[in-house]
Amino acid sequence: MREIKFRIWDKANEIIIQDDGHFYITADGDVIGVNDDLDISESVILMQYTGLKDRNGKEIYEGDIVKRNFEIGRVVINPISLGAEDYEIDDSGYFIGVVSYRPSEGYVLNKCKKFNDDDELQSKKSGVKIYPNHAEVIGNIYENPELLEEAQ
Repeated sequence: MREIKFRIWDKANEIIIQDDGHFYITADGDVIGVNDDLDISESVILMQYTGLKDRNGKEIYEGDIVKRNFEIGRVVINPISLGAEDYEIDDSGYFIGVVSYRPSEGYVLNKCKKFNDDDELQSKKSGVKIYPNHAEVIGNIYENPELLEEAQ
């Protein structure tokens, strides 16, 4: 079973606060600050841990901006020996997108842009699967919105 934990974006102070005892979440989904026991739900945004870690071991949360490499290729078969002879790459590059949850698919990259190896924008997509061993957290939508703008 995956670990359930959250971090929050504090809108007023514009900082990320990790789930280390500074707040708790009620059964109703309200966020309560531990120090003053006040409902801080209106001033924060919850980001849930996906249960995934990127290729560097960094935890992936909703709202993170992730770069995911891809390579599409095919195995060339020798018609005489019927053995693999070569591997040809048809397409390769990377996606940059925002981690979000889709009930039918789980955690995926949305607002996603596909680039080739020369950093040229190829297309825009949504619902791109996250493969942790090919993914790297490069920021989040609150602290680093420019990463999505730069990816245009």
